[in-house]
Amino acid sequence: MQRGWRTDADKLTFIICLPPISPTSPLSEHSEQVLAGHDDNGPAMLGDINLFLSEEHGTSEEFSPDRGHAGKKKVVGELELMIARREHQGKGYGRASVLLFLWYVVIRREELVASYCAGAGVEGVLTHLRVKIHQDNRRSIGLFESLLFKKSDETPNYFGEYDLILEDLDVVRMYGLMKTYGLGECRTLNYIRE
Repeated sequence: MQRGWRTDADKLTFIICLPPISPTSPLSEHSEQVLAGHDDNGPAMLGDINLFLSEEHGTSEEFSPDRGHAGKKKVVGELELMIARREHQGKGYGRASVLLFLWYVVIRREELVASYCAGAGVEGVLTHLRVKIHQDNRRSIGLFESLLFKKSDETPNYFGEYDLILEDLDVVRMYGLMKTYGLGECRTLNYIRE
């Protein structure tokens, strides 16, 4: 199952971890790597964030604007976020994780969609991202609304969930959001398995 999650073209998962606190950690301000099993061990793990790609259904071609999507498979990405332990919730880790994940998805969307559509032999386009949140989870709703997701309907669905949508997947807009929340100076580190 773990191998499938790493290789399936319709999924993307990031594990969310705290920065290392050990003074002997190789991950310092100037480090360019994270060591597997050392910097991502149990106590450092906060949760995960996932993207599930699927074909968009239920849109009317007759009434929706083209936006350059004509003849392409329309793909939607559904996000899921989990910060597991309560003591880490409400401290900004979720927002930072979603923002960095959105940045990753937006700058690599063509690659992600091409991989997803490869078996069908068609070109695809990521039209929007969505998240489903239970109506009682006000903090999560507020988090995603602060990141420009909009409720598709003011009434929860049959399961008591709101469907929140992000249609504007512009790189500049995502970078602006990252700067707004203090993430303008992030960097990518190599993940090293010993």
